[in-house]
Amino acid sequence: MDKIAITGLGVISPSGIDKRKFWANVRAGRSAIEKITRFDASKYPSHIAGHVHELDA
Repeated sequence: MDKIAITGLGVISPSGIDKRKFWANVRAGRSAIEKITRFDASKYPSHIAGHVHELDA
């Protein structure tokens, strides 16, 4: 087995884009799932999603 090194931990999630905010929201039981508002989702079977608001793509 090869040796590996983990040099950090990062998160990009609807619950937060850094590990502290992400874990705080997970521990508090906050849901990041909401109604889709970025486009008209009426033609799709699901109208809810997890959107990463803080990400500047």
